[in-house]
Amino acid sequence: MSDTLRLTIRLAFRNIFRNKRRTGLMILLVASGLTAMMFTDGLMLGMSDLMIKKITGTWLGDAQIHQPGFRDGMDAAIYIKDPAAAEAILAKDPKVLAWSKRTIAGGMVASSNNVAPSAIFGIDPVNEPKVSRLKEALVEGTFLTPGDRSGIMIGDKMADLLEVRLGDRIVTTMSEAETGELSQMLFRVSGILNFNDRMMDKETAFVSLAAGQAMAGFGDGVHEIVISLAPVAKGEPTLENLQNAFAAEGLEFLDWQGLMPELSGILELTNYSSLIIGGILFILVSLGLINSMFMSIYERHYEFGVMLGLGTRRRALFSLICWEGSLLGIFGALFGVLAGSLVNYWMSQNGISFGEIEMSGIMLNEPMKAVIRPLQFTVLPAFVIALSALACIIPAIHGARLVPAIALRRAL
Repeated sequence: MSDTLRLTIRLAFRNIFRNKRRTGLMILLVASGLTAMMFTDGLMLGMSDLMIKKITGTWLGDAQIHQPGFRDGMDAAIYIKDPAAAEAILAKDPKVLAWSKRTIAGGMVASSNNVAPSAIFGIDPVNEPKVSRLKEALVEGTFLTPGDRSGIMIGDKMADLLEVRLGDRIVTTMSEAETGELSQMLFRVSGILNFNDRMMDKETAFVSLAAGQAMAGFGDGVHEIVISLAPVAKGEPTLENLQNAFAAEGLEFLDWQGLMPELSGILELTNYSSLIIGGILFILVSLGLINSMFMSIYERHYEFGVMLGLGTRRRALFSLICWEGSLLGIFGALFGVLAGSLVNYWMSQNGISFGEIEMSGIMLNEPMKAVIRPLQFTVLPAFVIALSALACIIPAIHGARLVPAIALRRAL
């Protein structure tokens, strides 16, 4: 650091603390803006993570495998005829944590009191809890077992509609995959579920995989395989490898973003909203900083007139004013990082409960916790400091263009 630069910084430091009250307010303004931005960033990330967790953890999984064309109309006749080949591919990838096979068919569920339309899922009772929260949603009764062909689990709202409780008999009706003929089976309610999701609680029923395959009439075939991936595996390389491997087998592999593209778009907009909110906050901060710097310059017209009259270069005066604004930004950023880290840490531990909020069919009923990431302690403070320096350019130009004679006369 040159002697000139060192002297400029010392003068700038001395000047900003001439009016301690105004300087304190400006530091508080900058710190508040940075704290608000850190809080907004952490909360938006927390909301995105909570939505992804609810999407992938409740039922969807991190990825799914289907026969091409199945998802277009959920046609029960389009199914994976050889799931063993797909399982062999999954077993070779160390970042695949678990997978579970399912059958899916639309049908009717009837009791002696009422009838209701339903999506009837055949699930693997052993592997299903590894990829979804189905077992955690069980509020009454017992979970299905692998060889159980008589038990069925239904949502609590469907149970109320059918007026059935544990042990009551219900009949399912659906079309066989190959022949299209109606297939009926008698079950006893073995469990009642509550997903806290209106559609899942009212319009889904679950039987064992063996029972689902028997109703569909296609042997060992399945409609989908749901996959749970390790967190580090949710990036492009792993997904591309799996996509290529299953494409070679004539199967369709989709991650949760491909399964729910509309929700993925909403999350992308959420990220942009953080930038918009941050931009608005920093514009307000910069306007306050510009106003404060102009006030400081007008109060020191005489001083600047004397400096220019004694031969101080206009470039040096410009640099001095910019350094004053930069120091305000640096002090504000330091206090902002401290306050923002405390707020985000508290939010990451406790969160904010908004009750039950439904977004795009996803019920968010857990506390929304902030997410802490390095960007909040590096990029955001650097942006604040840079913005503070930029906000001082206009006042600095005004100060550097002062005519000494006019500045001295105005001061008098």
